[in-house]
Amino acid sequence: MLLPCEEIYKTFIPAVKCLIAKELKENYNLTQIQIGQLLGMTQAAVSKALNEKQSEKVKEMMKKEKVIRFAKELSEKIYKEKLTKKEISRLICERCNSTNFSNNEQCIVRTIKEIPNIHSI
Repeated sequence: MLLPCEEIYKTFIPAVKCLIAKELKENYNLTQIQIGQLLGMTQAAVSKALNEKQSEKVKEMMKKEKVIRFAKELSEKIYKEKLTKKEISRLICERCNSTNFSNNEQCIVRTIKEIPNIHSI
């Protein structure tokens, strides 16, 4: 069983980065190097993202309408508002904390709050 944060780390974030990379390449004509600098990825990682070399779970996540819509919105902000890596990270974290991305469609924040405090064990 993956914890919600693990699921986000292994599927949601890679899916969002891949979709953003595609948006920035296709709609804003940025180079792989420019995309990598914006997203904190190497040129090789951007190339891999653009060539759809991801796990099946990431590919499944990339098909979710919420994820696609979020990536498009974020791509536009990245390009038009010249967001920093810190601002991009903040927006991704905010989305993880407010949206239902887990398989059982529970809110990630609610799910995390249900996990017992490790210090109380």
